[in-house]
Amino acid sequence: MPLYFFEELDRLKKEYGEEVIDFGIGDPDLPTDERIIEALCEASKNPRYHKYSPYQGFRELRLKIKEWYEKRFEVKLDEDKEVLVLIGSKEGLSHLPYVILDEGDYAIIPSPSYPAYKNACRMAKAEIYEVFLPEENDFYPDLSSIPDEILMRTKIFYINYPNNPTGQTTNPEFFKEILKLAEKYDFLVVNDFVYSEIYYKEPPESILKYDTEKKFSIEIHSFSKTFNMTGWRLGFCVGNHEVVDNLLKFKSTIDNCQFGAIQEAGIKALSLADEIGKKMRNIYKKRKEKVLEFLKNKNIEFFEPKATFYIWAKPPENSFDFCINTLKNTKVLITPGEGFGEGGRDFMRFSLTVSDDKIKTALERLDMLL
Repeated sequence: MPLYFFEELDRLKKEYGEEVIDFGIGDPDLPTDERIIEALCEASKNPRYHKYSPYQGFRELRLKIKEWYEKRFEVKLDEDKEVLVLIGSKEGLSHLPYVILDEGDYAIIPSPSYPAYKNACRMAKAEIYEVFLPEENDFYPDLSSIPDEILMRTKIFYINYPNNPTGQTTNPEFFKEILKLAEKYDFLVVNDFVYSEIYYKEPPESILKYDTEKKFSIEIHSFSKTFNMTGWRLGFCVGNHEVVDNLLKFKSTIDNCQFGAIQEAGIKALSLADEIGKKMRNIYKKRKEKVLEFLKNKNIEFFEPKATFYIWAKPPENSFDFCINTLKNTKVLITPGEGFGEGGRDFMRFSLTVSDDKIKTALERLDMLL
């Protein structure tokens, strides 16, 4: 396995010292809401949570997920068959290949995309087919470009809308098209939905709204991005009951689900989702506007994100060289696009998980370089 890309970025960041301003990894800089922390502290005193957690997660959290999904996405779930608590979304995304793929099956991975998809499928000994997200197609894959012989052997197709790294959001027509293909070739569509609450215009929709019987799709969520809970490691999977059941069987051999008090904090977080989501969107919108104004003044081409807290832009020279030179000369870390696959080679990604003061300082440093 190659060194995990974001681990390498972290190494570079340490190499250049504490003065580095990190536009690299998407780790929210803002603290977890005090009410969520209080819920954790109180629940941690409950002896109920000092024992192993149920493999599927506590039913109270699954019921809250069901309630939130129906309210937010107009999707009804069965909390006992179609909801599974995860130790973070990355855990679920990375374990899915082991319960879906046999050696030699194909996994279709978008390029650019979150590196965990591809790495996990490699470890499960699957064949990988990368489908590009071309700029001219608004960063959606051209499904008609995928060879029939690949589709016939495909068992899993990862998508991620709202999209990291491009900032593109959900599209009902695309959802309908990919679900039609999934039905024809009998594969699972996995929507990495962790940025569902970080948007700037219309609220993103769930693919499950278009797969009403949940035959061909699942979605994976995280508490990390919306609630600033990356270190808490809490997420969940919803959708096709057979996939949820098989993932549960796999997980039951390797973990005992997340600490119950953290799950209790997750219940509190979901009860505050509207309030916290609105607050976070306002903060990221202001940061986005500052960075976009700077890029525009420097004649750097960018793609205004409809969602997520990322900005996908084109550097004035080779992406990797530009980002490394920027780090060396200004101590500002920007992610080179090739870290997300071949489809990202001509791009770079800014993460807006940086305080306003640091954004101001970073742009002043970049101003002297560009």
